[in-house]
Amino acid sequence: TATTAAVVATAAGGSAAIGSVKARADSNTTTLASLGNGVTMAANGAGSFSLTASGSDTQIVHARAGSGGLYAGSGAEGATGNTATVTASVGDNAVINTGLVTVAASHDDRYAALIDSLQASAVGASAALGRHDADVDVLTSLGAGSSITAAGPNTAGCYLSSCLQAVSITSRNAFTQLDLGDSVQAAAGGGINGAGATSTTEIIGTSKVILGDNVGIASGRSPTAAPGPMLIQAWTELTADDTASLTTGGLLQGAGVTAHYSARVDNEVTLGSSDALTSFGAINIGTYTTALVRANAYVNTYGLAGVGVADADVTVITNTNVNVGANSSLIGLADVNVVAGREGSG
Repeated sequence: TATTAAVVATAAGGSAAIGSVKARADSNTTTLASLGNGVTMAANGAGSFSLTASGSDTQIVHARAGSGGLYAGSGAEGATGNTATVTASVGDNAVINTGLVTVAASHDDRYAALIDSLQASAVGASAALGRHDADVDVLTSLGAGSSITAAGPNTAGCYLSSCLQAVSITSRNAFTQLDLGDSVQAAAGGGINGAGATSTTEIIGTSKVILGDNVGIASGRSPTAAPGPMLIQAWTELTADDTASLTTGGLLQGAGVTAHYSARVDNEVTLGSSDALTSFGAINIGTYTTALVRANAYVNTYGLAGVGVADADVTVITNTNVNVGANSSLIGLADVNVVAGREGSG
């Protein structure tokens, strides 16, 4: 989905002028791809099977306010929100026998705010406020008693997760701030001012791969010709470069700028009880989070008396877990990697 909201308001002249705008762009989506209970695909090692659920939500908000006069107040507020669930599921006792198997769920949350509050007055106050909230859950699951057999053609020499996989079971959750410019900009000038610029981002997300009990996965036919590597992985990607800025001048000012980014994201791979994973090549199981996040707060004050406070903070809390149920077995003729906190093959 793609959601945009744009509001522009201007007022000018006179002894008093007021302009205030609010804009909001939200999305709420559910994406599901499923294979039912007891379904059988018997291709005897030929062809491929792919079950994918992919969600992508984009929210962009643009709010701009301006006013001018002897007494003036202007403000601009913009908010974006994304609530989503994405699920790819294979039912109980399903049987898949083919060459290559992919079961994957993924979601992309893309967002941007362009909030601009401009003012020039003798006595006035202006504020620019931007906010993004996201709550996204991504799940890939195999039902109890399901069976996957993949011959792994064209996988010779592949033992890492970056090349062709005979079996790939993954979950990916990504949150990306679009690079469209500064999120929040505010300016004010006059005799007595109170002005502020605030940008806030709050993200909650999960990325999970869950295998039920008594699941069997076998990959490859030959240690050299068709090792059939296996990848089971859940991860989250965070990317943002958030900027809030303020320029204000006057006889007396109280000016503050805040850029706040917070994310709590969990990644999990769980194998049920009595699961059996075998490969003629490598088995790579991993969970991890990547975060490339910056928060920037800039304030510039001028006049006879100026007080400016800039506060920028980034908080990322992430839990990455791999759980293997009782009486399960993982047998690979190459490496078997079970890692939490990094990509499966290291």
